[in-house]
Amino acid sequence: MGRIQSSVGLVTGVAIEDTVNQLMRLNGIPRDRLVSRNAGLQSQQVALTELTALVVGVQLTTDRLGQSSLFSSTTVSSSKTDVLTARSLGSPKAGSYSFIPVQQAQSQQLTSSLFTSADHRLNEGELVIHTGGFLDEAVNLDALNDGAGVSRGRIRITDRSGSTQTIDLRFAQTTADVVDKINANNSLGVVAKLDGDRFVLTDVTGGLTANLQVEDIDGGTTAADLGLAGISTTDTTANGSSVYGLHTGTAISTLRDGLGLDLGDGELLRFELQDGSTLSFSSELDSATASFGQLIDEINAAADGKFEVAIAADGKSLALQDLTTGTNPFAVTSPSGSLAGQLGFDGDSVAGGSRASS
Repeated sequence: MGRIQSSVGLVTGVAIEDTVNQLMRLNGIPRDRLVSRNAGLQSQQVALTELTALVVGVQLTTDRLGQSSLFSSTTVSSSKTDVLTARSLGSPKAGSYSFIPVQQAQSQQLTSSLFTSADHRLNEGELVIHTGGFLDEAVNLDALNDGAGVSRGRIRITDRSGSTQTIDLRFAQTTADVVDKINANNSLGVVAKLDGDRFVLTDVTGGLTANLQVEDIDGGTTAADLGLAGISTTDTTANGSSVYGLHTGTAISTLRDGLGLDLGDGELLRFELQDGSTLSFSSELDSATASFGQLIDEINAAADGKFEVAIAADGKSLALQDLTTGTNPFAVTSPSGSLAGQLGFDGDSVAGGSRASS
């Protein structure tokens, strides 16, 4: 016998299941509100955690702003590391700088001739041992013109065939650099050399079209500072004016072709004056760092007003003037060492109160 099933009350006619479900939903509203509230609180908690992490990051970054090293530190980079590298030291000013490499460092080795044995005798003469290897004794351009130096720039040279070339001397450091720059120009038939205290240019073209001529360009004074300005001649050889001589700033170590002067201990100079008196001179200068002017001042201080030493007008020698009077010959000797000879005074007595070094 079958059974009749229904969620509707047979007597009341009310849907029992729907009624129960409705009542359960009504009773679950507080629960659902709590679940929603918990979800909102969890979302806020996650947001606060993320905000805390961001604030800590900002705090760590702003704390670095209080460190002076952050603002004083610098980095250096080169656009062509194959020719120039750099590093930052000290407190360089920030900026962009342009450098033109003039010459790269190169290794070089020179070997002198060997001696056959440890007791091999040297030839008679003067043996000078320098530290630092083999160096050319080229004169620095800053020592020319009584220490005023040379303004670096470009000059224009015209040979007698009419060929005109610009010689770039902006990066020349020594007199040898100037000679090498001129001679390296294969389009110019001019050979440069050094002769004493001046530059000499020789035309080798054999041409007769133009004068051998040197000019400053770009408003510079390089040719004038080298003693070459104003050269315009039909001769094949042109001598520049004198640009190198003794001056008070001349380093003692550069004299005598780099041998310098021996300023040792003892009585270096003895002056026998016309009035029959004798004065001696000893020095406290360091020959490696002292200048010629300091030596002159030291000698004049020892002269006590009886004689005077100065650079001669020709800029190549010293002039001594005995300020005393008398009939005795004036003489300069070196009781200790050979400073008199190194200064060009051979020690021979002369009549009169003036002497010039050789």
